Amino acid sequence: MNQKGREKCTRLDEKFRTMDKEELVRRLIVRRNMGMLCHCSAEIDQSTLLYFSVNNMYLGSGDYIILLFAETSSHSKAQDEGMDVYSRSYTYTLIQEEVMSIFGGHYTIYPCELDGRLVALIQFHYGLMEPQREGLLHIISEHLMQVHSRCKKEYDINVFSYISEVFSDISLLSSIYHKLLSLVTLHQFENHFSPDGIFSMNRPDASAPSPIQNDMSGYTTELSNLIIAGQDTSFIIDKVLKTFIDTPYISTDELRKGFGEFYDSLSKELRLRGLRFNETLFHEEMIQAVMNAKHFTELSDWLIDFINHMKNVAQNKHQLAATSKYRMALSYIDENIADPMLSVRDIAEVVNLKSPALITLFKKNINMTPAAYIRETRLKKAAGLLGEGRLNVQQVSEKCGFGSTESFHRIFKAAYGLSPGRFRDLNK
Repeated sequence: MNQKGREKCTRLDEKFRTMDKEELVRRLIVRRNMGMLCHCSAEIDQSTLLYFSVNNMYLGSGDYIILLFAETSSHSKAQDEGMDVYSRSYTYTLIQEEVMSIFGGHYTIYPCELDGRLVALIQFHYGLMEPQREGLLHIISEHLMQVHSRCKKEYDINVFSYISEVFSDISLLSSIYHKLLSLVTLHQFENHFSPDGIFSMNRPDASAPSPIQNDMSGYTTELSNLIIAGQDTSFIIDKVLKTFIDTPYISTDELRKGFGEFYDSLSKELRLRGLRFNETLFHEEMIQAVMNAKHFTELSDWLIDFINHMKNVAQNKHQLAATSKYRMALSYIDENIADPMLSVRDIAEVVNLKSPALITLFKKNINMTPAAYIRETRLKKAAGLLGEGRLNVQQVSEKCGFGSTESFHRIFKAAYGLSPGRFRDLNK
């Protein structure tokens, strides 16, 4: 908090000390009653809860909106851990004063501090007509922008706000408050806030599918295909993470659950494509990541590590498969070297590859084409047979698949600088 904020705290403290006791009691009652309504905690026995619920009916009929204020960041580690109660209490007193000064005169406001955040219940005593509701959120948002601006300018406090849906049944106050609180927790977990610091809880149609349900099945299919193919996955990972971040109508627990379901779907797609990995180990790792993550980046980092590992597994699988096909091709060439009709297409069919893929495989392993390897193999075998001296030139030509003596003579002399006959005579 800056110097202005500290001076303001001092003035407020002096103001509270001189305030009429009855006024202080009235404020405390409002705060306590609001707290009882909003908490509905299991720690409160039912008779006490009933007493306060009944006594809060003085709020009467009308329409209501809940505003929830929280800080995007704290000014000390103690505040961040909720230990500096004195400092936090003053922080929300300052926010409350700004809210009251800006909103005052327009509505009846009942403010209180709950769960380390400032909550304000706005009451419209005579209800709201539909035309009024349409522009209401815009008006409230403008006021909240003023609250944010003044808190930042005068007290160096970063505030963000949540606006509930309009409700008429006061008994819904607790559930709606907890919906807002759930969204605050979610956005803090994601570290993802709207640019203007304001979020309106306009719930979607209950029958509408979740954005996660809509997008994730397609993403797992596309992502698994890219992993198997060894292609870049960064753009699709960004889409996946953005889908999680941009799904505002779920709680943190639901986000964790959705993350687990996404992983299960992805691992299933990878298995269907023949990728083998320690499923039990990674599933346990995923559960631990979901349970222990304090921030969504921890989950996203784990997912990226898992995908990178799967890409390595897929690459190793491709390499093993390629090595197997390469060895199969060499073996086939060796067995059929005497066939003058031996071709690259024949070899490609045997190893279940297309000719261009076979050529790429040979270049990667020995930096020559299959046709060049066949020619080199024939020449080496011919030189060996000629050196033994047991076969004449024509017989060697036939055993090595040159097709004709003339062809053999021309190719051999070009490679060794000697005719096959002369080579045979010199190496006897």
